[in-house]
Amino acid sequence: MEERTKQRWVELCSEAAVSEDLDRFEELLEEITTLLKQEKDHLEERARKFMGVA
Repeated sequence: MEERTKQRWVELCSEAAVSEDLDRFEELLEEITTLLKQEKDHLEERARKFMGVA
């Protein structure tokens, strides 16, 4: 995970942990989910390359 992405993830999680605004909380969760999906996709691609499948 890139350092910038990691920092953004920490910022989003920190804000979500204390958010009292339901709409903002949902926005934060959507962005967190997007970042995690991107990381999952990246790791899966690396695994495929490593295994010689890609």
